[in-house]
Amino acid sequence: MKRFLIPLLATFILPAAVEANWFKGKSTQWPTSWSEFDSPPLKEARPFVVVEFLDSIEEACKEFNKAEKLWEIFEKEHDLIARRLFSDYKKGLITESEFNENQEKKVAWQKVWPRKYKMVSTSVEVLRQADYPDWKLYSRYNISGVGDLWRKEIIGEKNKENFDYAVMGPTEASKVCRALMP
Repeated sequence: MKRFLIPLLATFILPAAVEANWFKGKSTQWPTSWSEFDSPPLKEARPFVVVEFLDSIEEACKEFNKAEKLWEIFEKEHDLIARRLFSDYKKGLITESEFNENQEKKVAWQKVWPRKYKMVSTSVEVLRQADYPDWKLYSRYNISGVGDLWRKEIIGEKNKENFDYAVMGPTEASKVCRALMP
């Protein structure tokens, strides 16, 4: 029985392992270690910040488009709540503290931020697949990405010339995806 089981398992498991780069020493994601950053993102954000390496630019565009649409849905919901509350605040119906501490707004924000982070990480994967040599910088300068260079250089006003990296990742990814998948 063992003579048949081992070759049978090797037939199915070995090709999958090779395809997944297990034996090639290639990374399947970035970052591979948070210790490479002086100022890594919060631990709760890290799963959404990781750039998962996909097999093709088409697959990367599909994931980016999905992440962008989900972010838009929850961002609109959050904005509606925040606008209504701000209107109530301006009318004097609620205090500034009530506006800031509103539970409905906090719940909506908890739905938004992971999707924004995921949109940024999937946009970075599109740029990696499109051979942008600086693809990592679109996450490192974005506060919804790894954000270490945002915290170090942009907030500290040491380097404003790289500000485009902080905001342009999703825009660049959209351009790439529109060009390849009209």
